[in-house]
Amino acid sequence: MQLIHKKCFDLNKTQQLFELPQGADIVKFDVQKGLVCFWYLFDRKQTTNTQARRFAFFGTGDMVADSWEYVMSTEMTHPYVWHLFEEI
Repeated sequence: MQLIHKKCFDLNKTQQLFELPQGADIVKFDVQKGLVCFWYLFDRKQTTNTQARRFAFFGTGDMVADSWEYVMSTEMTHPYVWHLFEEI
């Protein structure tokens, strides 16, 4: 059985380390109630096997270092469009 959970960024930090179940897939990235969040899907058998993964969000026009891999973009949150990246 699979589960979907959500993590939200501390708005004072555009880069953060999150503990996610091993093999978790990012399925959505959006702003909810003023918070920048992402949702992830994982096998519930993996809840005890976690891994630290570093994510960052950048606005359109921001410089993004080569050490970041694009994950997905969010809807426009006027006047911004946010893009989720994972450190590789």
